[in-house]
Amino acid sequence: MPSATGATITGFSPSSVSEKTQSTTQIVQFAHAVLMCHGMYVLQHRDDKPGIAAPGVWALFGGRVENDEEPREAAVREVKEELGVTIDDCEPFWTVERYSDFAQSTARYSFFEADITYQWGRHRLMEGQGVERFTYDTLVSLPMFPVMREVLARHYASATRRQ
Repeated sequence: MPSATGATITGFSPSSVSEKTQSTTQIVQFAHAVLMCHGMYVLQHRDDKPGIAAPGVWALFGGRVENDEEPREAAVREVKEELGVTIDDCEPFWTVERYSDFAQSTARYSFFEADITYQWGRHRLMEGQGVERFTYDTLVSLPMFPVMREVLARHYASATRRQ
């Protein structure tokens, strides 16, 4: 279903999370994790170097889905590689297709959510310039890739409704 911004938005279902993309045209896929710690959002300050997606801005931890993995597996792998924590209990949150300047094609972004409060003291930043925890009100002013800003707004709105 197209949104007001022209994005195609779809929700997750248990079957869509576990199925691999089976189309003849392979779409580029990215998987990211909305990480929470003590009720705050954990964000990565991306490296500021050429050749990477969204250099120098704040983002969720995650990256490209490899050909042999599902989006959830990619999110778990990327968080382990970038932050040194395991998010086995991550839950699907949202997926959206958008044009990616980095991939130069339409890309599917899959987002998962996990609480890493119990692991926070044991994390090790292994990729990026920094890692910080932010309240939603604070992170809205950070430089950020638009799809990251949108998923955080959706997550915050859904968390507010659940309270």
